[in-house]
Amino acid sequence: MRRWFCFLLVPGIFLATASLAPAANGNLLAHYGIRQWRGEDGLEENIVNGVEQSPDGYIWCVTQHRILRFDGWRFVSIDRQPPAGSSTWRGVAADHRGALWFYGEEGVLRFNGGSWHAFFPGGNPPPPIFTMKEDAKGVM
Repeated sequence: MRRWFCFLLVPGIFLATASLAPAANGNLLAHYGIRQWRGEDGLEENIVNGVEQSPDGYIWCVTQHRILRFDGWRFVSIDRQPPAGSSTWRGVAADHRGALWFYGEEGVLRFNGGSWHAFFPGGNPPPPIFTMKEDAKGVM
């Protein structure tokens, strides 16, 4: 008797939840919207190479030629060009201290506490940087 009960109960639960899943997903997705940000919204280029959120809540975007800060309503262009010799920003990464690292083809800028510091400006550039991540020891 107990076997038959389990045999009927498990498929019954599966069928009941499977029939409710499309309705649940539809309701969940109804709460989300899609918004595209373009040039008229302050996003100066339509291709974004990297996105990162800073501890103060701003969203930082990197396009090929610009660093932009987004407050949820508008983009503000930050007057920082890619490092000398570089034509493109590749991305942005954050470390555990809250610093943001913007990297290009031939250099890196760190933004921390309102100040900027350039790494590899001119001189001996590193090999092309395609991504940056913090390791387990906290080193970028």
